[in-house]
Amino acid sequence: MKLVHGDLSGEIVNEQKECVEWIIESPELFSKYVGELYKQANKDEGEFVLSENNKEIDIAKYSEIVINPLSVEINNRKIIINYICLFDYLFISP
Repeated sequence: MKLVHGDLSGEIVNEQKECVEWIIESPELFSKYVGELYKQANKDEGEFVLSENNKEIDIAKYSEIVINPLSVEINNRKIIINYICLFDYLFISP
């Protein structure tokens, strides 16, 4: 799976399953990117592109943006499914 944005060089999430550090020093730019990603995770338009095997996939279907980790409902079906998919992607898939 890859996550990219047209304004940014490189991948935010890459196929090699490496951790990517994303440093944004400008509060305005940070707010812009987080807001855009949040909107796309809620089925709105944006410039982030999530793909798997060079095929674009729906960010809203495969992501959950957590702004306040203390407000997360642990038994939320979407979070459980995303956790299982992430676990499979990181540890089981070749």
